[in-house]
Amino acid sequence: MVLWLLAADFFNKQFHLDLKHFGLPLAFVALSAALGSIGGGSLSAYFLKRGWSVNRARKTASFICACCTLPVILTPYLSSPWLAAACFGLAGAAHQGWSATMYTVVSDIFPKRAVASVVGFGGMLAAFLSMGFFYLVGHVLQGEGTYKTIMLVCGSAYLVAWTMFHIGVPKIKPVKVE
Repeated sequence: MVLWLLAADFFNKQFHLDLKHFGLPLAFVALSAALGSIGGGSLSAYFLKRGWSVNRARKTASFICACCTLPVILTPYLSSPWLAAACFGLAGAAHQGWSATMYTVVSDIFPKRAVASVVGFGGMLAAFLSMGFFYLVGHVLQGEGTYKTIMLVCGSAYLVAWTMFHIGVPKIKPVKVE
């Protein structure tokens, strides 16, 4: 997760904390992400058990996760490292919930024999986008010297992705792959 990698430098720049002095907030972020993987990943299952369609359950779960990344936009304006850690933790949990939901969406759409290839291709694209994003982060930090733009991008990226997903896949249903 991009935010996890940015957290150490962010806490250093924002709160003048080094790796020796912000272990607990960072541990909180990691624990939140782990819990988000479980909780966020089971969110669509919760909706399915209540009789929702796969389309509605998966899209609602992913939308909730996307919205939960928004508070990270506020972190450059916060004066409390614990409040910032809470925003990072919520974003980390949301990222993990989003990922768990999207992996399941791939298996909802593609036949079993194609799932690994689709996930692998998506992972490759994510890796390339991450490299480009870190290049951008370097330029933004050198130019602006703050994380305001970076956190705006990180916090809103999931809503942009959800919108693209919703438009690109109007209904989650199996496709035939030959």
